[in-house]
Amino acid sequence: MVTIRRLDPHDDAEFAAFHAAYAAANDFERPHADTWPLAEFVVPFRRESGEADHYGLIAQDGDDVVGVAVIELPLTDNRELADVCVYVPPQHRRRGVGATLARQIAVDLRQRGRTSWLCLVSGRRHDQPDDTLIPGEAFAARLGLTMRQRE
Repeated sequence: MVTIRRLDPHDDAEFAAFHAAYAAANDFERPHADTWPLAEFVVPFRRESGEADHYGLIAQDGDDVVGVAVIELPLTDNRELADVCVYVPPQHRRRGVGATLARQIAVDLRQRGRTSWLCLVSGRRHDQPDDTLIPGEAFAARLGLTMRQRE
């Protein structure tokens, strides 16, 4: 059974597992992915900032980290928005992990008065045909999210 909990960014082992899940998902089938190294990825989660609140959610199945979410909440402007990224390593996809994370994110953001999400979804590579099924795009569509910009 998958459970969701908030990341403790000051627990080195927990953050390493969080980063490993993020990296596995971000790098999958993306040979030129710009994945943040652990030492840099941890910085916004551990520093105090008056401009944005960063936090993470961990999806666990027993002792295994099966997905993570990265949430950034602007504090000085755009206070209705949240930047959200969901990462599920390939071996854990298509089991509802991402949807479970998304439901918890929705609860968290409603409690914080956030009404809109900005989500980065890894799309197709430049060398893939336009009709290529992209897992992140299909996931977003199942959640009712709409594509607003493609780069």
